[in-house]
This record gives sequence, C-alpha cells and structure tokens, in this order.
Amino acid sequence: MVIQEYAYAFDLKYLINRCGVISGPLQFGSQEQGFISLWLWRHLNRLNIKYMGYGGKGHQVRDVLHIDDLKKLVLLQIKKINKIYNKTYTVGGSLKSKTSLVQLTKICEELSGNKLKVDKVSKTSNYDIPIFISNNNKVTKTYGWKVEKNIYDICLDVYNWLKNNKKIIKKYF
Repeated sequence: MVIQEYAYAFDLKYLINRCGVISGPLQFGSQEQGFISLWLWRHLNRLNIKYMGYGGKGHQVRDVLHIDDLKKLVLLQIKKINKIYNKTYTVGGSLKSKTSLVQLTKICEELSGNKLKVDKVSKTSNYDIPIFISNNNKVTKTYGWKVEKNIYDICLDVYNWLKNNKKIIKKYF
C-alpha cells in the first residue's frame, strides 16, 4: 500500500477508519447528506419518498453510525496513537443500528406523525447492494469500543435537529 510505504519512510503514525453510513445532527436532509436525514426531512416536510431498486420494496439494509459514536472511537484512538498505529479498521453501526428503508419509513412516520406516499422504482442500480452491515470486531477487540446508539436513537437525534432548525435549513432547499 502506498500509505504504508510513505508512513514508514517518514515515520508517520496513522489510523484509517473505513466508515459506512454516518449520521447525526447537522445533516441537511439532501441526497448528498445521507439517507437518514433525507428520509426524516421528507417526512417532516410531507414530501414523497421512493423505494428504489430490488423491486421497489424497500428491503435494502444498511447500518448507520451516529457521529457521537464515531467521535468516541476517534478520541480513544488519539489517546492510544503512540501504542496502536498504522492500522485500518471497519467502523459502522453494525447490527445495533441496521435498518431497511421500510423500517426507516416506520420510524419516520412515528416521529413526524406524517405518513407519506411511497413511489416504487423496481430497477436496481449496478452499484447498489441489497445488504451492508459493518463488522466492528477488529476495532472492538483493539479499543473495547462499541456502538451505543441504535437506529431509533439516531433518527430521533437527527429529527429533533431538523425540526429545531427547519426555517434555517429551508433557505438552502
């Protein structure tokens, strides 16, 4: 790996966290900002949603990592950088915070009180996968770190931020 070659040449200490879907407050609910904030924003504003791919059934699964959980890991890593370095980790929400679009829709309906029309697009992108759940075993074993926030906690946190900042956010959309 190129990074390792440079690191050894200059005696750099590095860590790489390969993160899956990260979510939390300050995501604006646009396509570029993550599907959790987008789904919650659309529910908050009563905008239609689409289940895309795999028959349009909304069964694709992803895990979601709350930014607070990631911050806790990074702080642990900084504290131990002189002992543990030049490693790569997979970091995600794991089974603790996995969700399908169907499950996410139900959470969004509960939080917002709004039930939206769901359009279905059956065609699947060549780049989509039906399921992705991170395996945090290596990072947990190394640091004793575990995901704390589940998918409902994440959605509640993002929803409250979007709701409390709705007027400001609407200026950008």
